[in-house]
Amino acid sequence: MQYFNLFLRTFESAAGIAGMLLVLSKHRGNFKTRCIIFGIAILTACALLMAVYTFADKAVVPSIGLAILIVLMLGGLLITTTDKLQVKLFNLFTFLSVYMLISFISESLAIFVPNPEREYFYFAFRAVLFASAIFLEHRFVRKPFRRMVYIVQNEWNFAVVIAAAFFILNVLLSSYHMMDQYNLTYNNLMVTSAYVLMTVVYLCIFVFLQNVVLRYEKEQTHAAVTLQLSSLERQIALQKSAAEDVRRSRHDLRHNCMVTIGQITSGDYDGAVRFLKQFTDLVEAYSIKSYCMNNAINCVLSSFAEKAEKAGISVEIKANIPEKLLKIDAVELASVFANAFENAIEGCLSAGGASPFITISADYSNSRVLLSVKNTCGYVEFEDGLAVSTKPGGGTGTKSISFFVQKYHGIADFFSQDNVFVMQAFLLDE
Repeated sequence: MQYFNLFLRTFESAAGIAGMLLVLSKHRGNFKTRCIIFGIAILTACALLMAVYTFADKAVVPSIGLAILIVLMLGGLLITTTDKLQVKLFNLFTFLSVYMLISFISESLAIFVPNPEREYFYFAFRAVLFASAIFLEHRFVRKPFRRMVYIVQNEWNFAVVIAAAFFILNVLLSSYHMMDQYNLTYNNLMVTSAYVLMTVVYLCIFVFLQNVVLRYEKEQTHAAVTLQLSSLERQIALQKSAAEDVRRSRHDLRHNCMVTIGQITSGDYDGAVRFLKQFTDLVEAYSIKSYCMNNAINCVLSSFAEKAEKAGISVEIKANIPEKLLKIDAVELASVFANAFENAIEGCLSAGGASPFITISADYSNSRVLLSVKNTCGYVEFEDGLAVSTKPGGGTGTKSISFFVQKYHGIADFFSQDNVFVMQAFLLDE
């Protein structure tokens, strides 16, 4: 019976910690693979702890069991998740502390149950608390936490130190609590105070990191508006130039028309065609091309297409974005297009070689925006799934794209193959 209770306790602990860790992580591989890896880790923890219980001193079982959980859970995180190491350690130390808190609460509640059934109620309390913690994480914590992971950089080093410090404190208090059974009221009060302090500090960390996220959002929104205004100013200048050329040509338009009529009358059709083609080319050269019905997107596409073509880059654009969107801010969506187009131009210029090209495909259907950008490129270095810019001092193009895409519950993917860089984005407009 003791072996069964030990197995159940270890299995419940490992499964609860694994569940809490996986809810907040960015995963590598499919769901089945993650389940298999953490399933093996959970069963390995159970087997090792039962072996320790059989062959070692019973007093060291809790300490060794905790060490086993740390090693196996960290190994599972390293294999199945793509977050930076600081984030993985922060999650690990945090949820080990939460696991200890759940065990403490369950043990405190089980005291009020008669002794023969106390162990089973302890397991039941822990199961309910683990399930509640996982549900609350998924429902309220995952979305803001993932935004923090994406945006926050060096601050995670500070957060890891705090999480590790509280974990060590909880381990020491738990050990002291088990060794000193004569002052239970005082010990419980001390442990409870530590967990209350931990909760307060974590709330402060959350508020601090959330302020970092809000500051970044404001900066990105400001950059998007500035970019949109820059595109509009560029198009206004283009229109003014076109109006000036038309005004210069208008005074002899009647004369040229008379010449064309004369050419047609005299049978000089080739001359008439040449003149009309020259006039048509003049008008089209200074007009804004219409790629889609959305003015903000159209201005950005026109502006960057002009820039790319002047650099000798072949551009092909197919866009179907409506004039009005439901939830997506048009300026922010235009910023996604602008960053993607600017990155594509940068990739073509840095790659060199003959026949550089940019292909953009954008479609809107069923309240979903699908964007694909392909361009010639050289070697592309990736870090945390994002392409590293070749601009002096680095760039934030792919990061800005991912930020806005995630804001609208979408997915952005970046990869390169055969000297072609591909950016694909999916956003929900609902």
